Amino acid sequence: MRRWLLLPLLVAVVLAAAAPASGHVRTSRNLVPRHGALFGAFVNRSGDAWANVAEFQRTLGYRLTIVHHYRPWSITSYRIDKSALAHRQIPMISWSPGGTTTASAIVSGSQDRLITRTARDMKALHKKLFVRLAYEMDQPPGHPRYIGKPKQFVRAWRHVVRIFHRVGAKNARFVWCGIAANFKTGHAQAYFPGNRYVNWIAADGYNWYPAKHKWAGYRSIFSSFYHWAKRHGKPLMIAETGSMEDPHAAGRKAHWLKRARRWVHAHGHIKAVVYFDSISPKGYDFRVQTSGSAFKAFRRWGRGTYWNRMHR
Repeated sequence: MRRWLLLPLLVAVVLAAAAPASGHVRTSRNLVPRHGALFGAFVNRSGDAWANVAEFQRTLGYRLTIVHHYRPWSITSYRIDKSALAHRQIPMISWSPGGTTTASAIVSGSQDRLITRTARDMKALHKKLFVRLAYEMDQPPGHPRYIGKPKQFVRAWRHVVRIFHRVGAKNARFVWCGIAANFKTGHAQAYFPGNRYVNWIAADGYNWYPAKHKWAGYRSIFSSFYHWAKRHGKPLMIAETGSMEDPHAAGRKAHWLKRARRWVHAHGHIKAVVYFDSISPKGYDFRVQTSGSAFKAFRRWGRGTYWNRMHR
């Protein structure tokens, strides 16, 4: 009789062991995966931002680990962040002071009230998230994301981080992100605020062909960034990336995606990849569904045990 009472319990245990892993990805206190790399995207469509992410994930057949989105200096809503956290995904907020204020203004203290309010709002989310503060700060003067010279930027970055620490917003993980091409000249490195003020080091890099003359793969795009950044002992992230189609060679974008996947797999300090699934402000189409072959290659990128994406 006791054997029959134990049978349902044994069945439940077996089924639980056979079931796919839960959506939760095991990470360290700095959101570094225990194995492989996190897999995310910025999904840009008209309409509700979270609904667009959900639809993109249904098409893929799995959920992203990182849900990326952009916010101006004055953040008024955390709806998509709350939705991502509710689904045990990691939000990444690209938070830009560009076009609103400058590094010198931040250092002066004139922005302290806004920064403090934002830090408290993020603290109230209670769970860890990525904050990609002042990304692509190494754009040239006159660009919307440029906020000052390297020394000014470093002081401003440290000022913001100190306010977050003072408020107790320890759930915010700061991602410092330059332009991949600028690591070749040393320009991006000049903006680095130091290991003490950074949780992750990142770069943005794209294959701009045919807008630019040369077709560029991951080795060409990210090698300079990788060799400099890996020496800092921080997890590395490719925070924006993408390729356009070659109008003269069908399937070339799909091949680019396959090679990018292999490159990341072979460079173990890369702990997160976030794709830019959007048309850029200048009209360049980096979306993964520009062709059936490209979408198939992208969907395949996120599969496999190396890639920390969410099981449905």
